[in-house]
Amino acid sequence: MLDPITELSYLSILLEIYNFLGCSLLTRKQLARGREYYTITASSKKSLSIIITYFSAFPLLYYKFLDYKDWALAADLIIKDLHLSVESKSSVDLLKNNMNKNILYFNWDHLNKL
Repeated sequence: MLDPITELSYLSILLEIYNFLGCSLLTRKQLARGREYYTITASSKKSLSIIITYFSAFPLLYYKFLDYKDWALAADLIIKDLHLSVESKSSVDLLKNNMNKNILYFNWDHLNKL
């Protein structure tokens, strides 16, 4: 996959991110539109911890910060081996259902720390 303006491949920078985070780098094809894209998947406790540490130091500025905060709560349950209980599964479902276009409460206080 190439940058539409520079026509340079995204692969080299994504490989650096993949190596830094210790994650999986996959290529997916969207059948409906015929587009290919990369996904980076973190599933180990080590990878999850690295991501949390990174975004604690360099927070997102867009509304995706709110998604990240919910994701970090779920990741913390995995890191602490608490994610398999019925209560935790329900908590993760609630967090997941509030992400992306379903965000009900916007709070931009994190921007005051810049």
